[in-house]
Amino acid sequence: MKPFLALLVKDLRTELRSGALFLPYLTVTLLLATFLGLGIATFVSDERLRHFLFHPIVWSIFLLSGSISLIRVFESDREAGTLRALTLFNLSPTLFYIAKIVFMVMLLIINHLIAALLVAALLDVPLLPWMRGFFVLSVAVVFVYAALAAFIGGFISAHSQRHILFPLVFLPLLFPLFFAVLEVSFSMAAGAGIFGAASWFALIVGLGTVYLVVGILLFDVAVRD
Repeated sequence: MKPFLALLVKDLRTELRSGALFLPYLTVTLLLATFLGLGIATFVSDERLRHFLFHPIVWSIFLLSGSISLIRVFESDREAGTLRALTLFNLSPTLFYIAKIVFMVMLLIINHLIAALLVAALLDVPLLPWMRGFFVLSVAVVFVYAALAAFIGGFISAHSQRHILFPLVFLPLLFPLFFAVLEVSFSMAAGAGIFGAASWFALIVGLGTVYLVVGILLFDVAVRD
């Protein structure tokens, strides 16, 4: 437990001191949210249509901005040789993987909620009526996203073309998650709530479980090889 906490605290302190991940990620998120939000607000006047468009816009921003920015999560560790150090001290790299998931969840959820609030303001969409369901869905999706991103990012972090490879490998694997979250979101927008699309929400939970288990079982082997 102590090595895990030490790795997590290291990431948090580094980020609080430099802002090297949060600030660029937030900038990309704000640019996408402003551009798409203003564009839709300008050309779509129907209030009901705006409510339905809110969801694909917010989740597209989430997926795209993360795929562009998250490979940088591993840069400082690659330069410092963190994984090599864990091996020398006979500590499992799985601790590194889990610490990265927790760190990414914190980073992602903040940016995602900021984007959602900004897009909602630009489209004049009220969030309060279904804020609780949206938050539960967001936490579930962010966890799935972080579990997959941490595994793929760690796997290719030493590759010279990692900035190109990461979105190429990562985005196709997100298609099932993207379709599932849109179905649940449209159910919420229609007033049926999360459990109006229970099978799709179950798929999201199932994907998170599979990605986490695969990451725990294979991350050690992947980074050593």
